[in-house]
Amino acid sequence: MKKFASFVFICTSFAVISNAQTHARPRPKSTPAIVPVKSGVDKGSISGRTYTNETFRFEVTFPDTWLIPGDDFEDFMKSKGIDLSLKAPDSLPPASRAKINSALQRVTILATAYRSMPGTAGNAIVRISVEDLSANPQIKDAVDYFDAMRASFAAMRLPADLKYSETQAEKLGVQQFGFLDVTTKDGKKRMYATVRNGYAIMFTLTYSSDDDLATFRSAYNAAKAAVNSLTANLRMELLTTHPDIHVTLVMPGVVGTWFGRNAIGSPPDTPMYSGPHVQTVEDVADIFARVIEHPVAEVYTNPGSAEMARRYFEDVDAFEKGAENPWLRPPTAAK
Repeated sequence: MKKFASFVFICTSFAVISNAQTHARPRPKSTPAIVPVKSGVDKGSISGRTYTNETFRFEVTFPDTWLIPGDDFEDFMKSKGIDLSLKAPDSLPPASRAKINSALQRVTILATAYRSMPGTAGNAIVRISVEDLSANPQIKDAVDYFDAMRASFAAMRLPADLKYSETQAEKLGVQQFGFLDVTTKDGKKRMYATVRNGYAIMFTLTYSSDDDLATFRSAYNAAKAAVNSLTANLRMELLTTHPDIHVTLVMPGVVGTWFGRNAIGSPPDTPMYSGPHVQTVEDVADIFARVIEHPVAEVYTNPGSAEMARRYFEDVDAFEKGAENPWLRPPTAAK
């Protein structure tokens, strides 16, 4: 059996195990020793090259040339001598293998996409999965999740060629994700994660060419418009069935945070976002609070964003030809 899936597996398994090892936040005393795994995870749907999951509220469209196989693909590839299943490698000691396989029961694979047929040299693979975090309530966000993973790395005897990065952040579409980079002699891996409704949502890209990383970013960023559409559809559905439930799409602009310092390629002394168009965290939080008290369909936190959107739809061609970065600081006056 070819070891095609070994590198795909290795970081996923560490992430799962690490959840039980982290002690960054105290576990509530009321938490039982064993928490049953949640059942009935929405595995989403695939239409063409688009994967949609309405429960977890995201959508990803892959390039036309990518392969998004059905549920029977794993069995088909196994018959060809390529094992794609998510399980502990046979090379691990029995105790470690049993621990990992037990932990993997909390992971649900939602979709897998391949740039080329599995087994192709230099292939790129995107695996979308969710992990039930009910047994680990101390994990509240992606930083907690990856800190737990890094703690697991530090505590384990890793292959000599396995290297991993610090926890970093990147905005894909409208959502900010934490991410971790891992490299081995077999290739590179970028793991994006966010925590939502008691689940860690993972997008794991295994690749060798940086072009594949750029392709994945583009695929997820295309989901930005899809988020708007899904929100509008949900709002209209609830208007009929549950008119007292309100759905608001909040569209923030640039907020004064340390996001820039954690972005890819940013130097460690990158200053906090600032300038005439940058809002404070408190200003944006106030808008969220007002929306909760007085629901509306959509709201821009920055009035300038609404005006910019109006000018865009008024004349798209003219807007794009004369476009400039609206968030740049004004030129400094000559002394």
